[in-house]
Amino acid sequence: MKKILLSIAFLGIFAVNVAAQNPADSTNNAVSDFLSQVIQEQNSNAYNRSGWTVGFVNTMRDSFNGAQIGFLNTITDNARGGQVGFINTVAGSFNGSQVAFLNTATNDTKGAQVGFLNTVRGGFDGAQVGFLNTTTNDTKGAQVGFVNTIRGGLNGGQVGFVNTATSNVDGTQIAFINTATSDIDGAQIGFVNIARKLNGWQLGFVNFADEIENGVPVGFLSIVRRGGYRAVELSVSEFYLMNVGFKTGVERFYTTFSVGYNPFAEQNSNRFAAGLGIGTIIPMGDSFFFNPEMTGLTSWGKNNKSLTSFVPYFGYNFCDRFSITAAPSITYAHRWGHSPRNADSLEPIFSLANFKIDDRNEFVVGARMSVRWRL
Repeated sequence: MKKILLSIAFLGIFAVNVAAQNPADSTNNAVSDFLSQVIQEQNSNAYNRSGWTVGFVNTMRDSFNGAQIGFLNTITDNARGGQVGFINTVAGSFNGSQVAFLNTATNDTKGAQVGFLNTVRGGFDGAQVGFLNTTTNDTKGAQVGFVNTIRGGLNGGQVGFVNTATSNVDGTQIAFINTATSDIDGAQIGFVNIARKLNGWQLGFVNFADEIENGVPVGFLSIVRRGGYRAVELSVSEFYLMNVGFKTGVERFYTTFSVGYNPFAEQNSNRFAAGLGIGTIIPMGDSFFFNPEMTGLTSWGKNNKSLTSFVPYFGYNFCDRFSITAAPSITYAHRWGHSPRNADSLEPIFSLANFKIDDRNEFVVGARMSVRWRL
């Protein structure tokens, strides 16, 4: 019995010694020491004004000159340098670069932001490259992204799908939709271009300007409310005796939408034609003007034809709204119907000269006259 009690006591002492030397406890102590060291270093780095900070969360509660690399980078005062991470924030003035999914600078910034969502809540001098780029004050530089927004003036360029500037633009906007809600002195290139006051170029499918000072919109449809050119035209040509056209744009460049009717066509389907044109008006004194135009008309039927014409109109303004024009014309006529041997579909109603190439193609020299009422 005495031997059994001594054995139990020996085993208890051995167990206590093993527990004291357990590797798990050693590991826990090492982890605790490491975390304490990291927290201590992090707290000390929060006021480190220069150098590098590398970690999962980097926070600087003072001005900083250096770089932060981590998942979440924050500087609560002015900064000069760079941030690389997932979320970057500078709460003061910033001169440097931010590279992350989300970049934010809440004061004036000079440098670059590269990420998915870039925001500058102040003046900006530099470049933003991302999916959604936003500045809330005047911007000098470039924005490249899907949606670019400047709540202020722009001196530079925007390239994206939708570009918006809410104040004066001195530069270029290139996108599917470009909007400048104030003056633009530069260029807009896109499918739809909108400007309040145009002093530059618009190149797109649809252009709109509330007012034009010294600019030119070029597109399929250009509308200028004040200072633009809009007119209704009735005309006679060598192929269609009755034509109605609508002209819109500016005098330096406008587009024409027109329809024509030939009562003498043998087939009803060939009596009508529709088409487009472009032109410019060059003043020649107070009342006379030179007005070259390029037009295209197409008819549909059994013997379809397309007409491409150049007409160097000369015109006279009787008053601010009413004018007349007249000129010789040269037209390239092409038939693309089902009866190539039937050349009647190419014959004009009248002409000054004909130059036949083959059964499908010929040149016709004719004459045209029109009256216009400016809207």
